[in-house]
Parts: sequence; C-alpha cells; structure tokens
Amino acid sequence: MIRLLPAPRLHCQWVTRVVALVFCAASLQLSAENLWPEKWRDNLRQNAAAVVIKDASLWAEYMGEAAEQAVYNGASGRFSATAYRLKDSTSALAWYEFLRPENAVPLRDTFGVSTTPGAEFVLHQNYVLAFEGWRPLDKELNALYKTLPKLRSGGGLPVLARILPETGMVRNSARYVIGLHSLDLFANQIPGALVGFEGGAEATVARYKTESGDLLLAIFEYPTPQLARDRVASFQKQPGWQVKRSGPLVAVIPSQPGIALTAAAAKPLFDSIQWDLEFTWYESAKRTAPPNVAAMLIGALELTGFLLLAMFLGGIFFASIGVWIRRRGLKDGEEPGMISLNLNG
Repeated sequence: MIRLLPAPRLHCQWVTRVVALVFCAASLQLSAENLWPEKWRDNLRQNAAAVVIKDASLWAEYMGEAAEQAVYNGASGRFSATAYRLKDSTSALAWYEFLRPENAVPLRDTFGVSTTPGAEFVLHQNYVLAFEGWRPLDKELNALYKTLPKLRSGGGLPVLARILPETGMVRNSARYVIGLHSLDLFANQIPGALVGFEGGAEATVARYKTESGDLLLAIFEYPTPQLARDRVASFQKQPGWQVKRSGPLVAVIPSQPGIALTAAAAKPLFDSIQWDLEFTWYESAKRTAPPNVAAMLIGALELTGFLLLAMFLGGIFFASIGVWIRRRGLKDGEEPGMISLNLNG
C-alpha cells in the first residue's frame, strides 16, 4: 500500500513565494504602458515611467491594469501626474478611496474629486488620476479624457457607493471592499468566512463618530435578497454585533473593545439604510423623448379634418359627374332621344 505524505511546509512556502514573484512581475509588466499623451493642451511631457504598486495584492484584487507617472512642463509650471487604469468604474472607485489621503477635501457638488493644498485626485470612469504641483480645471480634464487609452465605464458607479450615511462619518474613511484582502485591510473585525465573496458579494465600509464611541459600519450587497437572508443568520450569531437587512443589503456593526454596543446606539446609523428597488433599461440607441399627448391629439384632429374634407370633395366630384351624365342622357346605357311607340290604337 502506498501512502501519500503531505508536502513539507517549507516547500509550500517556497511555491507560494515563487507564485507571488511571478504575479508581481506580471503586474509590473502590465503597468508599463503609455497612458499620458506627449502633448496635453499647453503642457509638454518631459518624461514618463511605470509606477511600482506597493500593495500588489490589493492592486490585483481591484483588477488594476496599468499605472504610469509623467512629468509635464506648461504655462502653469512643472508638475507630475499619475494615472491608474483599472477594469471598470467600480474597481476605480475602490482604488480612488484607497489612494486619496485623509486630509483630502471633496470638491463641492462633485463626486470623485478631492484636493489637498498641493494635489488633486480625480475619479473618471475606470481611471484614477493624481496631480501634484498643479490642479487642472474642468476644460483641461475634458481635453485629457479624450486622450486616455481604453477609457470605459463598465456599467457606471455602483449604487452601494452612495448608501453610506453621511452624518458622523470620519472624512475619507469610506472604502469599497470586493475581496478578502481589502476586507482584511479596512474591516479586519469581520471574518472573511462570514461574508461570502465567492457568491458575488461587495461591500462598502466607513468609520463613524457616535455617542458610544468610534464604530465601524459595513454594508454588504448580495446578488439576491435570498442570499442576503442566508448571511444574516451568520452575522447575528456574532456576540455583541448589530445587524440589519434590507432587501439584498446587510448592514453590520461589529463589536468594538470597550464599547457596549446596543440596538439604540446602532439605530441612527441603520435608519437611513433602505434598499430602493429600481429597474434600469439599457439600450444602444439614444433615449427618445416622452410622447407629447397634446401634439398627438392635435395631429389626430388634423388627420380627421383632412379625411372629412377629402370625403366631402370626393362626394361633390362624383355628384357632379352623376349630374353631368344625367344631362347627357347616358345613364344606365340609354341612348339619347328615347322613342316611345303608342300601340293601343
């Protein structure tokens, strides 16, 4: 009888390191791609180089494709610009929230643009752009967007990104989570085995200042309400956790050391989390304007009037022909000047 012995742990670690090195080399090779144009309005590119991603595991989980930094000279002086291209808008949003510094201030009336005293961070479709030494205006950015290779939205930003409550949120603490590595980085209080990323779950997390203390709020979105219902039971079994489900959403506040978390303390955060069912129709053609009922009614009346006028004129025409035929004595094939014979006498 042949016994199969488990592989030594040293061998497994060696294989893991080799795979990690190969993966990192592949990720760096993907990053070596020209993203920045040589000329961007009045700015001339001086040099460009691929960006070495420090957290290669997070970059891979967020489906990063390429990253490049360029130095420009222009009317505004010398500045550097870094572009990160990811798979779609969702992964770009996740990278943007990870990349922006804690002191970044969101630009008013915009989503995905934040600034610091010497830099600007921009989220646009599947790109994240970082500028240091200069903050471009909208017209400069619009001109740049036309030159970015492989620009795509991938379905637009997820609805989950706007569900987090704003009241009490620590600035720039929101993070988008799509896998085990990002969960461990931003919400390590939640075990990955409870979440169910293998079923297509995604999450957004943020920290909050409350009367009870600093709390972490995580909102998980599942493909169906049934999957969310199945996961609620696992979350509710955790001692000291507060859990709420709304449709396919599951909101979780894990227990914090030294904080007695109660339902009353979680209620202000949970109250604003509601799932609104929406149906979206995707079509390739441009969306037509809604029908104008008044114009349709006027058109129907005009058509009816035209038909009545045509019938009236047609009646007059055929009546005139009938009168003309009678006067000519040609009705029913009769010959003109009919002869009558009196045979009675």
